[in-house]
Amino acid sequence: MLVYDNLPYFFKKIAVNIEGYRLKKNRGNKFNEYFSAAVEKERWTRHEWDVWQSEHIRQLLVYASENVPYYIDYWKDKDPKDILFLDKWPVIKKETIRQFPKEFISLKIKRWQLIKKETSGTTGKPLKIFTDKKSLSSWYAIFRQRILSDYAITHSSKWAIMGGKRIIPIKQQKPPYWVENKCDNQLYLSVYHITKYTAKDYLKKMESYDPAYMIVYPSACSLLAEYVLQNKLDVPKNLKVIFSNAEFLSKWQKEIISCAFKTKVIDTYGSVEMVCAGTECAEGKLHLWPDCAKVEVLKDDKDVPVEYGAEGRMVATGLGNYCMPLIRYDTGDRGVVVNSQCLCGRDMSILEKISGRSDDMLILKDGRKIFWINPCFYGLPIKNSQVIQEHCGKIRALIEPDSSFSCEHENKLKNNFIAVLGEEDICIEKVNYSDFERTENNKIKSVIRKYG
Repeated sequence: MLVYDNLPYFFKKIAVNIEGYRLKKNRGNKFNEYFSAAVEKERWTRHEWDVWQSEHIRQLLVYASENVPYYIDYWKDKDPKDILFLDKWPVIKKETIRQFPKEFISLKIKRWQLIKKETSGTTGKPLKIFTDKKSLSSWYAIFRQRILSDYAITHSSKWAIMGGKRIIPIKQQKPPYWVENKCDNQLYLSVYHITKYTAKDYLKKMESYDPAYMIVYPSACSLLAEYVLQNKLDVPKNLKVIFSNAEFLSKWQKEIISCAFKTKVIDTYGSVEMVCAGTECAEGKLHLWPDCAKVEVLKDDKDVPVEYGAEGRMVATGLGNYCMPLIRYDTGDRGVVVNSQCLCGRDMSILEKISGRSDDMLILKDGRKIFWINPCFYGLPIKNSQVIQEHCGKIRALIEPDSSFSCEHENKLKNNFIAVLGEEDICIEKVNYSDFERTENNKIKSVIRKYG
């Protein structure tokens, strides 16, 4: 990265386009075939999905039991008849993958075929995930088809992304804060340089580039949105939709981004591990993609399903990555999944509620565990928020208030916390956008627990 940072901008553009070409090549030459297959499945009935999933899960379980070291070892002294039953397989934790990543790589995959992906490492320990061209191409095709199908956008349309890759040196104080990746018709915008002082430069570039859609960190995009509304600036004219990515999307963020950029803002759900994903449809329902994963919602104290419609741990079996099959993988997320017909016409499971990550929980003095603190901020003029628990009994709530935020609002926030947390020591701190603690990829994590 140090070498890249010191390159003149012209050579940075060349380096980015070489990387873009490499990524495009990694997706293989079957993208169109996989894209068409995703289109055909778009309106399948629940029965058709169940039949398809059952067959693909059976194939995956047999393959993993015969070709993946971790699972070969697990099944060597167990009844082989149980291999075909998903609920007989162990639930795998992130830490197991983190410690023994090579144990989950298929013996049928050659070393030169491996493509490494890493999580951003919110715990300070990145997770290494391995895939191959076929799996990556299929996943990418499904992703493009599902996010674009409702908006008459082709997969070759121009698009922009506000992402966490450090494409521009952090110390740089003048534009450009972006690089064009012509191999993918992409404008990559650095999230590390977005401030009220640089927003005008970003918007000028976005307007001239005029993307058909954008994928954004909502915290960064909402800052730009504010600047647009305050200064009545122009925005891209052909922008059809904005997709939120990587962070929790608050109601306030969704509204201000939509108002400023004069387009819809759509929520998404996904994971670097390629075990589950979903997209909000035009009716506002977040559909999970059944051709990518089988998602179970399990109880906290045992690996069995919750009652229908109840909240629990989201455990997923990825169906597309035979290079590194993750079976019954605990995503760390908590949510509610229901099966109901949607007015949009899709008969895919709906992620009705996502309640944060299991490792985002607060542990209170009385032993209670609180997994979902975001509702305390609902309905208040707060742009961004973050809850930090330094130690048991001490909680800091960082907020970036809107200009209309008053003492009355602050008192209401305190009361909301008391209603949920009880007699904890809660300190509310008003901060600027740049003051929030962030992950390696510059995401604002909603909850940070620094002990336990």
